[in-house]
Amino acid sequence: MNDTAQEHSTPRGTTKRRRGWIIRACVGITILALGVLAVTTVRSLLTNQKAAENLSGIANAIKVYAGDNHGLYPPSIQALHACELVSRQGMLNPGSEHSPPACDFYYVVGLTEEDPSDWITAFGDMRHHGDRGTVVARNDGCVMYLHKEEFTEELEWFKAAYEEARGEPTTVVPPTAGP
Repeated sequence: MNDTAQEHSTPRGTTKRRRGWIIRACVGITILALGVLAVTTVRSLLTNQKAAENLSGIANAIKVYAGDNHGLYPPSIQALHACELVSRQGMLNPGSEHSPPACDFYYVVGLTEEDPSDWITAFGDMRHHGDRGTVVARNDGCVMYLHKEEFTEELEWFKAAYEEARGEPTTVVPPTAGP
């Protein structure tokens, strides 16, 4: 071997050490990315759960209101707060940045206890759930999270069923922003 070749060669094992360092760095980055993904997923699930809890409180308050008003539902979700059946915080979706007196849920006006149990009474804004879906309350008080495609399909079905039964389109009160 000549002197030039010896100057440019690396000691045995140096290449293996470099590969080992690269592998450890890749594993570390992967673990970090999975940790961030897990935290984001947990945060999203907690937001969905809290939104479902708030909407469940609204659904229960609607039933109480109807019991006190000959089966008629309130004219708005805010009316439930006026009757002290829902707190201001209970009208918010934790995924929004709103504060009281905002209401983050859509509400279908004109329903009664006599309407079909699978009709939609209220639902959340998909923007507060990353446009992946939203929480929905049905006329029987059942609250669930529906993915975007399921929700869109169910909402269209409900609007068609309502219009067929009532001869007029649904009236949906949109969320209201706070101050």
